[in-house]
Amino acid sequence: MPDRKSSPAVPTYLALADRLADDLAGLEAGTRLPSEHELATREKVSRDTARAALHELERRHLVRRSNGSGTFVAPRLAFRAGPGTPPSWSAMVRESGATPRMEVMELIRIDDPDDELREALELASGTPVLRRTVRGLVDEVAATVMVAHVRADLAPGLDEQLALGGSLYSLCVSLGFQPYRDWGCTQLDVVDHQTARWLELVGRPSTWRSDSRLSDAETGARLTYTTAWSRPDVIHIRMEEHDHGRRPAAQEQRP
Repeated sequence: MPDRKSSPAVPTYLALADRLADDLAGLEAGTRLPSEHELATREKVSRDTARAALHELERRHLVRRSNGSGTFVAPRLAFRAGPGTPPSWSAMVRESGATPRMEVMELIRIDDPDDELREALELASGTPVLRRTVRGLVDEVAATVMVAHVRADLAPGLDEQLALGGSLYSLCVSLGFQPYRDWGCTQLDVVDHQTARWLELVGRPSTWRSDSRLSDAETGARLTYTTAWSRPDVIHIRMEEHDHGRRPAAQEQRP
């Protein structure tokens, strides 16, 4: 009868992937890895084993594979999500040591928002919103797609300002508000086809989905509601909680 306490043998491709993962820790993002053929020759394994090892590293979001170009060390950026984190995506990227750039993909006026959006932004009947879709690049790598819904009555000419593609947080400040993130939720979810194309993904894999809301600290008015989709092979999200000695408050319900 087999000993249940004994560990099963580690498959060759997993052992190879583990060794390669240790090697990746000392390499810069964007470094090209050996091809399947080169890896198989160097490690004296079959090409199928080499291919499986590289796929395993891709599943761990440690490398990015591009047909015709090769396999490269993934440029994963550490994002800290929790109390005290900047509400601006660009500020979070800069804080993590990278260079952000934003591209406006769509800007649409919605005259009749659905019930969920009206509740999230506490909209009176007939209040329109502007939906801006922005692609965020980190060091010129497609990293995040942000779909922001903004109250259209915040200021005259708001659509023209949103079309410039700047930070929503900075825009709210320039309009005289004191924006802060009063609610947020992050989870793994499957992207839709269009978002996958904007993120330059193959298929519809799971990505980080982060929903958040900006409100005005002075009046409590809800300003924006944003859903952001981030590539796990570019963005590494770390959740943090701090109570600072305070008694736990009742859990807030999703808006």
